[in-house]
Amino acid sequence: SEKREEVAALLRTIDQRISIHDFRMVEGPTHTNLIFDVVTPYDFSLTDSELTALIQTRIQEQNPSYFTVIEVDKQMV
Repeated sequence: SEKREEVAALLRTIDQRISIHDFRMVEGPTHTNLIFDVVTPYDFSLTDSELTALIQTRIQEQNPSYFTVIEVDKQMV
């Protein structure tokens, strides 16, 4: 979907090696949840909570009604 590609592009600005999967959008009356899994490289420098906070901030800069529900997975070596 177009929104999935936007999110993937945004993540590449944080680190080219980040990828996403299981992306879905759940629209509600007041906001839309963007739910997805993020795969980070095994040597990634941010903690999971730092990364999810950064993604949430960047997505809300684009649209304040979007909220993220993110599961972070480490890439296997």
